[in-house]
Amino acid sequence: MDLSFYANPPGRLEKGLREGGEYTYYVPPPVPRKISYSDPLVEALAEAQAQLGSLTVLERILPNPTMLIMPYLRREAVLSSRIEGTQASLTDVLEGEAASEDEIPPDTREVLNYIAALRQGLTEIQTRPLDLALLRELHATLMSGVRGVDKQPGAFRTEQNWIGGSYGRDLGNATYVPPAPSRMGECLQDFEAFLRTPPQMPPVLQAALLHYQFEAIHPFLDGNGRIGRLMIILFLVQRRTLTAPYLYLSAYFERNRTNYYEALRRVSEVGAYEEWLLFFLEGVTTQAEDAVNRAHALATLRSDFHRRLQEADATATAFQMVDRLFVTPFITIPQAQSLFNIAFPTARRAIEDYLEPVGVLVESTGKQRNRRWRSPAILKILEVETATPPRETPMEF
Repeated sequence: MDLSFYANPPGRLEKGLREGGEYTYYVPPPVPRKISYSDPLVEALAEAQAQLGSLTVLERILPNPTMLIMPYLRREAVLSSRIEGTQASLTDVLEGEAASEDEIPPDTREVLNYIAALRQGLTEIQTRPLDLALLRELHATLMSGVRGVDKQPGAFRTEQNWIGGSYGRDLGNATYVPPAPSRMGECLQDFEAFLRTPPQMPPVLQAALLHYQFEAIHPFLDGNGRIGRLMIILFLVQRRTLTAPYLYLSAYFERNRTNYYEALRRVSEVGAYEEWLLFFLEGVTTQAEDAVNRAHALATLRSDFHRRLQEADATATAFQMVDRLFVTPFITIPQAQSLFNIAFPTARRAIEDYLEPVGVLVESTGKQRNRRWRSPAILKILEVETATPPRETPMEF
């Protein structure tokens, strides 16, 4: 680390030994239980909380909340993974969900693992606390069968890690070195105490502080960034700030990746907690507004699809398929058979005689057999930005 940036850090700089000599690592202080509310912070907090409140209307916009939950989970997974260099689009993920295990590309598998971990977490927090044990279980799911599978999935690290340097291999030139394993225990104990018994502070600020603290401790050998971002959603849902996982902050972090890393680092270097909180709150405001806008767009599109089918005097099965497409915008005739417990001719008629002619679906394989249809209009609303070029060194703060 460049120690000149740590002239007056809030935590401790300590020395460690490893092959190659002595090095310096950073031990963050306990998670703040109190913060100072400047005028800019009060204003940003009020705006973020107002936008979070607007998310409560989402369950009234569409008839079935799952029409939003799964699409939004996929967006979060794609963008959180992309921050770390994974190159998979939303379309890749949707196709991967329908593919056999041996057909799924490695990058797509990483995103699917993120979705699985997030869904697992959302289920678990209904009956148990969000704690270190659960985070380890989610980490095991995240790292199952992908790159990093050799880096102690589901276990806190027992060796030193770091961020940056020469392609992540040179500790001497690292951008940031988190606590040595011998110092992690005290940090994690305080982190879990805050997680289990948060202070009297708005949950959105608690989530921001917890996210920084987790990244500063960096308790896993790999996957810290993704688990840290996943934790934000779980915490806000468990604290009832979110009624469902409609907030996908990774979209904001990915668009502002440099500022995201810089804001996290400056907390460690100079204790710039307010800068981090303001950045985080801006992300909450931006992404809550985006979630509402996309939900309205989807609701408008659903009404338009229903109108087209009514004009075509479509079957009841065709109308049922439309609503399912908002959950998963890809479908095959065998899938339709299974989903709606209908005969093959009935499924084929709904797709080929109604959904395809009115423009709800487009056949995407160009084949005569094993055909698959997609809904371009739904994908246009849900699709994330074009993947950024891969970086030589994915940094997972």
